[in-house]
Amino acid sequence: MWKKITAVLIIVLFISRAMSYQLIMWTNGFSVTEDEIIHYSYQEFDNSKGPMKVIKTKDKDDHLVLVRLLKSKYGFWSIQESKVAESSDEILLIVWTDRAKLKSFTTSYHDSGNTDVEWMYHHVYTGENAVKKIDIPNDVIPKNSVISISQSNENYVIHRIMNSQGGFIEFDLIDYLREYEYIE
Repeated sequence: MWKKITAVLIIVLFISRAMSYQLIMWTNGFSVTEDEIIHYSYQEFDNSKGPMKVIKTKDKDDHLVLVRLLKSKYGFWSIQESKVAESSDEILLIVWTDRAKLKSFTTSYHDSGNTDVEWMYHHVYTGENAVKKIDIPNDVIPKNSVISISQSNENYVIHRIMNSQGGFIEFDLIDYLREYEYIE
């Protein structure tokens, strides 16, 4: 009897693990049939280690949703952050930090240099309110930034990555898009 119960629990555990992404999205009311992976990487920050992905999807009321998920060392996905648009002209933004690389490393514990890490700051914007093709000229983009634009009609995703080298350069992307009438 206990062997059967144990076998059933193990099977349920493996199915839950294999379906954890679908389960976590479904239990939060988010679609897995309309999801689009915006970013996928291996996260190693704030004691959170494992695959991380940013998803653009819809909720049960057909509102635009942006979700950041992290997979645990046991193989289960969890939602770290989610944003839901209340209207079609709302712009969603999710921001996170990633370790880019080690710039220098010292082997002595007592050396005051310690480890110098370069960081990447990610900003993902998405919306359904573009009125024309979004085009950001290279001379407008700050030198420490890379911008990737994905657009289909009024739907768009903009992924801005800034590195910590050279400091943080202020650039209000939303103001720029509104000023040049790319979005409503």
